[in-house]
Amino acid sequence: MTGYNHLAERYVSLWMEKAPDVVSAAVAELWSEDGEYVNEVRHVRGHAEIAEQVRFAQDYYAERGVAHRFVSQHDAVGLHNSVRFGWVLLSTETGEALSTGTNLFVLADDGRIACAYQYTDRPPTF
Repeated sequence: MTGYNHLAERYVSLWMEKAPDVVSAAVAELWSEDGEYVNEVRHVRGHAEIAEQVRFAQDYYAERGVAHRFVSQHDAVGLHNSVRFGWVLLSTETGEALSTGTNLFVLADDGRIACAYQYTDRPPTF
């Protein structure tokens, strides 16, 4: 596969999308049917649960009054059927990095995400 940074950009853009129908379409485009998303506190499977996780994350930050944007560090690399990249959660008010981490994707044969593992290297302090 080529375009690892493009895949990372599509992924982080999803987490900023507000329209439910656009989120659902993007999840179906990015993940295989039985795809998974795993972080330190959640493990969800399937398009509906992943889309719900996106909405949960957006609500989590909104309820705390955190104006943010999620960006890739443009450092994506691939190895066999995996892709790894760094990300930053930035304050849209100050530009400060609120949180940083790494994602590791295991890709299905069709190039979509079979499993997305999210590692938070520096958790948010709010």
